[in-house]
Amino acid sequence: MKYLGTDEEYHFVEANDIQFPSLEDRLNYLSRLEYKLWADGEIVGHIWTKTSDRCEAGH
Repeated sequence: MKYLGTDEEYHFVEANDIQFPSLEDRLNYLSRLEYKLWADGEIVGHIWTKTSDRCEAGH
């Protein structure tokens, strides 16, 4: 996931298939993290999410 923080810097968060073998687990992790970032006021905008090198969803 790539997002623009309130510090005006781009940040990257990775949820790969080694950490989370299931696509559903990766999506749930990124969803919870994004919600927390918005709730904590640490994010200005969500740029993109990529859950796997093999997944073309969202392109």
